[in-house]
Amino acid sequence: MSDELSASVGDPVPPDDHRAWYAPTVRSQYPVTNGIVATVTETADGYHYRTREPLLHKRERSALEQVESRFNDAHLSRPRTRAGAVERVQNGLPGRFQSRIEELDDQSPDGRRRLGYHVLASLRSLGPLTPLALDDRVQIADTSEAQLVVHTRDFAPAKTELPVETPHLERFLGERVTRRTIPFAGFDVPVTVVRGHLLGADTFEVSYVIDEPDVLPGDEALIETVGNRILEAPPEDVLEDEGQSVRKRARALLARRLKYQPVARLRDHLSNLLGQFPLPWVTRPNLTTSWSRSERIDALAYYVTRDLAGDGKLTVPMRDPAVRSIEANRVGDRIAIVTHRGEPVGNTRMPTTLAIDTLTEFVDIARALSADGGVELSVTRPAATVTVTRETAAAERTLHCSVSLPTKTESGHVSITAKRERPPSPIGLVKQNQLTPPLVAGIWTTIVNRGTVVFLGPVDAEPTVALEAHTPFIPVGERPVVIGQDITGIDIPHETALSVTQSESADTQGASSLEQDALHPDVALLPGINTHQGIGQLATSIASGRPVIAAARTATRGLLSQFVRTADVEHQFGTQVDLVVELPPPESDEPATGWLPLRAGAMEEQTDGPSQVETTAGIAWTRFRETDAKSTTPALSPHFVSRLAGDNSTDRTDLEQTFSRRVQYVNYLDAAESTDRESLMSFLADLRTDEAATIERIQTQ
Repeated sequence: MSDELSASVGDPVPPDDHRAWYAPTVRSQYPVTNGIVATVTETADGYHYRTREPLLHKRERSALEQVESRFNDAHLSRPRTRAGAVERVQNGLPGRFQSRIEELDDQSPDGRRRLGYHVLASLRSLGPLTPLALDDRVQIADTSEAQLVVHTRDFAPAKTELPVETPHLERFLGERVTRRTIPFAGFDVPVTVVRGHLLGADTFEVSYVIDEPDVLPGDEALIETVGNRILEAPPEDVLEDEGQSVRKRARALLARRLKYQPVARLRDHLSNLLGQFPLPWVTRPNLTTSWSRSERIDALAYYVTRDLAGDGKLTVPMRDPAVRSIEANRVGDRIAIVTHRGEPVGNTRMPTTLAIDTLTEFVDIARALSADGGVELSVTRPAATVTVTRETAAAERTLHCSVSLPTKTESGHVSITAKRERPPSPIGLVKQNQLTPPLVAGIWTTIVNRGTVVFLGPVDAEPTVALEAHTPFIPVGERPVVIGQDITGIDIPHETALSVTQSESADTQGASSLEQDALHPDVALLPGINTHQGIGQLATSIASGRPVIAAARTATRGLLSQFVRTADVEHQFGTQVDLVVELPPPESDEPATGWLPLRAGAMEEQTDGPSQVETTAGIAWTRFRETDAKSTTPALSPHFVSRLAGDNSTDRTDLEQTFSRRVQYVNYLDAAESTDRESLMSFLADLRTDEAATIERIQTQ
């Protein structure tokens, strides 16, 4: 008998071993975590992926159903990424959840562990997708078939037993691109940018996840009650700090309503007295503690404060300095945002995890924003454009809001745009491949030599931001003044904050010119030029003899040339503008280029060949450098050198040598990761103090 068995039955081996006669279809089997086991099998129709979670006994299954039924009406946040799912499973149930799940108390240690996992997966994680999210061998998922198909590290494609309609399918393979917290009234709200890896899922590749606290059963009524109580009797210091005062008052009211729990207090007291003699009805493991009550109070106080002192569901995006624009165009649709260029997923439209769910909520948000800007919306005035400010962690933020109430024929809209909290430095733009070191050195040289620079590009290329980035190059002894229509929030260095609003109306242009003359600007900053009247203002400023740094919102040099011709200032533009920086659209991989407009007849005088000159809309252009933009030894265009240094050979040589040193300085700052504005201004101050000593310090580092 024993001889027959030894001849017919192999040694014990794992199921995925090729000698495992008892599991011929198993190709891989491995533990995941928390008692989960994953198995990959192969049949005639391909690979199959299965997971086995901890098995629940009948009593434990009944307890799980009771818990799930109790939380049916709760608004629970789910992790949006694999990393989030792993963290939640590792961290376990929060105290304010445990205090509401008595079913865990009557279980054995093993049963409590099994039931705890299933409660966690059902309420806090991704339900039946939780095992897949925890399995780091699963890399891609496909929803093109009736059943979910996954690609694991070693086997693909592998069919699962889950239908493609499984809830939260788009989340379990989410990649956390970046994560940060946004402060609001003493709360720190986590924000995550998530990239999906699910084929055939959401139209959007990335999404903006706002991790607001869970709303458990009964919480909404409590939030509304406390909110109404604060509206009836506002805090005394509400005008001094609205957010903090509302938060403090909300916490006090919530604590009063949640604190009185006589049974819990009796259990606490008896537990202290009889700690060394635990009794089952006294020492409940998941008893509501002061910590869990405080956690719940914080969660509820956040919603009260958000709705009364914030901006509803727009509160967090409006206070995130990385967000450039916010839009909510229809009830029920997700609120969408666009981040600033240079962010990890910059200049990309992405949906948030929040939506304005009711018409009343939409109208309340639109009216509140409009009223904050000084305009009351009504039937006779259903739309408005206003400017509001919001506090962020670093500074006060200015936002431009266009709001409209829904009508019978049109849906309402809320559209918000915001400038950067702080402009980037030129070194930061080099790091983002928007500029090159030689071009930055050329702009630097032009500004220091009292030349005129014009930045141009489409709106999304942010020419005004490029202008702001280079204002530290303005010599400290000169007085810059901002002139134009869009002058709010322009960051001017050297402790100067002067501006003149320039109107396009002929009746007010004369008065504006008088005001400009009265301020005696050494350098004129003209942001936001987008009309031929703005080009005319540029020519007027140049004619006054002062250097100008301007930003034109025109997509190409061709459109700028047309504006110049329409304004009839070709001569001034071709003889007085020393450098034009053409910014490419955000989707381009190429950096900006530098150009020099030429006066009439320059093409005939050009001796370097026709390839050195381009013509757009009747205006001739030449690059400010003769060599390719990526050359490590750039040579300045003779036209550019002559424009700044004149015909004196000594001055021309000095300018070329200075330009070459500045290219090296920019490369040094780039290599040193000195991308913030303060580092650049400190470095420029050192150069002004003693350039030779600064160079020596660089060489010794």
